[in-house]
Amino acid sequence: MIDYNPKAWASLISHSYSRHVMRTLRPVLLFMGGYSLVCCYLVLNVFRLHEKEFHSTIAMHSCLALSLVYFSYFAPTLPTTGGGRDANSGDRS
Repeated sequence: MIDYNPKAWASLISHSYSRHVMRTLRPVLLFMGGYSLVCCYLVLNVFRLHEKEFHSTIAMHSCLALSLVYFSYFAPTLPTTGGGRDANSGDRS
């Protein structure tokens, strides 16, 4: 299992590769934000649907959150097919 250093996370966020990823994802994030804004405007102002007309979705969102937590915990610990680098030593495996 890979040991992560929480003190190094700030440097990983500002790393040039992370900036490249954010630059790549920015158009998609802006599109999704605009799409969500338009959908919310249509539902609340045009179709006049309000909170009292919606059924609770807490159970579905709780299951989604639980599955995301499991995925984020188990995905980094999955074995690779070889040829990768160990995060701590930089040695080839």
